[in-house]
Amino acid sequence: MLTMAYITRGTGFALLLALLGFHWHNTRLEFPSEVIAVQLTPGAYEVDARYDFRNPGAAPIMKAVLLPYVQAANTPPAELLALVPDAGNLHSLNLGRRGNAWLTLLYVPPGTHSLRLHYRQPTESRQGSYILTTTATWDAPLESGVYTLSAKGVTLRDSNYPLEPGDSGQFHFEEQDFMPPKDWEFSWD
Repeated sequence: MLTMAYITRGTGFALLLALLGFHWHNTRLEFPSEVIAVQLTPGAYEVDARYDFRNPGAAPIMKAVLLPYVQAANTPPAELLALVPDAGNLHSLNLGRRGNAWLTLLYVPPGTHSLRLHYRQPTESRQGSYILTTTATWDAPLESGVYTLSAKGVTLRDSNYPLEPGDSGQFHFEEQDFMPPKDWEFSWD
């Protein structure tokens, strides 16, 4: 899940934007949907996420967002495998790790555009979590969310959200008008 963040780099950042010919607009960036696929393995879990952003205005928006992950005690941080925009005019710049999140600057032209995040979280406890509750920072529920879980060489033990069986041994849940009350937690053997 995503958290909105604001860059406070002072006049240096504002000057850089001015030099690039960019104008900061007050149009609100929306976060209408996400598709999350989690794959469980013996020593880790991988998350492949697609986040959709909508700019309802007529001018581009530049916004910094945090892409958080859960890191259990005594485990290494998540490994970023990919952070790329889908086809279209969305541009992203990874500004690095900030605690348990990657800070990313987005340039979002009018319309709806997607960003893909793929990371690997090592864990020896065979327990994992995906942060959903940060949806609240967007001040609106997700219009839709699709969440899939698959297991490679392991067996799913538990999920705190009810899962429906799907194709090829996958499990999933889907939500509409979704303001998550809790993060998604899962475990495996």
